[in-house]
Amino acid sequence: MSLQKYTPTVSGTSAGAGAGAGAGRASNNESVPTGGHETRGLCLLSLDGGGVKGLSTLYLLRAIMQLLNDKRKARHLDRVKPCEIFDLIGGTSTGGLIAIMLGRLEMDVDECITEYKNLMCTIFDEKKKSLFPLIGKFMINSRFSSKVLEEVIKQVITNVNKARANSPNKSPIPIDELFCLEDQPGSSQRCRVFVCAQSEEIGKITRLKSYRLDGDIRGEATIWQAALATTAATSFFDAAKIGDRTYRDGALGANNPAKEVENEAARIWHDTSGELQSHVKCFLSLGTGQTGTYRVHDRAWKFLSESLKNVATDTEPTNEEVAARWNHLPNKPYVRFNVQHGLEDIELAEYKREERGTMDAATHAYLDLGETRPRILVSEPNSTEPPEPTTSRNRETQQAPDVINRQELIQLTSKANACLEKSCTADAYKKLIEALSIFEKILCSQRKQQPPAEPRDLCYTYNKLRSTSHRLSHLDFPASQRMKYIDRATQYGEHAIKFAIASKNDNRVAQMQFYHACVQAQKIQLRTVEGQRFQAPMEHERHAAAEAIMMYWTTLQSIEGSDMTSYELMKAQSLGALT
Repeated sequence: MSLQKYTPTVSGTSAGAGAGAGAGRASNNESVPTGGHETRGLCLLSLDGGGVKGLSTLYLLRAIMQLLNDKRKARHLDRVKPCEIFDLIGGTSTGGLIAIMLGRLEMDVDECITEYKNLMCTIFDEKKKSLFPLIGKFMINSRFSSKVLEEVIKQVITNVNKARANSPNKSPIPIDELFCLEDQPGSSQRCRVFVCAQSEEIGKITRLKSYRLDGDIRGEATIWQAALATTAATSFFDAAKIGDRTYRDGALGANNPAKEVENEAARIWHDTSGELQSHVKCFLSLGTGQTGTYRVHDRAWKFLSESLKNVATDTEPTNEEVAARWNHLPNKPYVRFNVQHGLEDIELAEYKREERGTMDAATHAYLDLGETRPRILVSEPNSTEPPEPTTSRNRETQQAPDVINRQELIQLTSKANACLEKSCTADAYKKLIEALSIFEKILCSQRKQQPPAEPRDLCYTYNKLRSTSHRLSHLDFPASQRMKYIDRATQYGEHAIKFAIASKNDNRVAQMQFYHACVQAQKIQLRTVEGQRFQAPMEHERHAAAEAIMMYWTTLQSIEGSDMTSYELMKAQSLGALT
């Protein structure tokens, strides 16, 4: 399955909507080579709802788009944004908001991540000052301000206009511009977008669309009203009013909008026959993470807990239903990505968790797992495995086809650890380099083995690489060489944290986070000593690094039976490096 704009014969589309999602856009009709197979076809994108966890959706999409753009760069083609690849994007709740940002506002993924973080932080930090959460006998006041939500959505449009200011081909978007683009110049060439909202008048899911088909009445919603309607989650925000209609978010009926995307695509391109599958090259469904039981702290909210659980758990049955209709196809166009571990206990409005990088780390751990990699290759042909720190030594070991058996793995691990024990001798550099080379060979084998290596084993290997690189950075090298080893230790440490999270062991996560904080302390020390060579650290960086060390050290101290001797020494050395 490749990401490639399609120019099909359209059924049921008005003259204003044009002849195809990619009509006249030759630069985007370049097919991605897939070994001689046909690469043209419809590209569909479905985005789940999930509150702040929509960030995980964006992190997944960023990885896929990076693979695609790496391919294009190798073929001397320009980078593309999701709106230039996907013919139809549909989303629910915050997934609908993301769909509007990516498709209707034509943002790239990184821009969308930045705006989404700011938006979530503002929305969920501005609580209504209500002393009485219950209104009447059966109604409940919303927890967050719909007015603030409206203002921040409008601010996103303003920010997009600022970014467009230097682009001669892009005109500003009026704040009150209609969501539907019918009869506007270039509307036939745009990515189509719809969002799911529940109409309170009829109690059913309604699709608010950026386009009009034959027989449709043009929607009267503005861009910001459509965004408000799809994100107006029950109990979180007030219902959205558009004309004479009132809307709530579509999460209770279509939190996974894959069926809505499937049905809408059939209506747009094959309304007469309904035969869609043979024309689809890519049907990508992105979730917001497997969920556990949501915590409901306020007693006034407990009667809503079952509804909230339904919102959280109705995505996978929909996935199974859709997959059953598509998985028999030889080209396997339907692929779903949904982080399995690490996001279970994040609540819909718990934006502060991402300040610690929880969603980013959990999503990257999911992408790095062996079970996920083959499906990424399916979603983007000829793509490579997720990037990791690379040296001349591991380039050589990656060429070796053999996977190390268990006995060899034990022997190599023992040999590498023996090298680390001898690294305090006169030939420290030689021993550390030997250990680094062995652990890189082990990692290469673990990444190739089937079934995939356990997350705890990958965490162990990455941590050994982190530790070895960290030791090398303490040797008597020029500052530039020391910084290279610190940077490498940082990269390995980040991978160790990801796999610690994937292993679902809180103690292991705390260890990896503490080690990572110590590496950052040394990096700050080197930047201080070599101020003319590197950017000198700011005082707030020192303070934040010291706080991180103490926070993770305190967590380790709370672990029953933990031997704190080595941690105490590392803490003292690292805090000393910050003074």
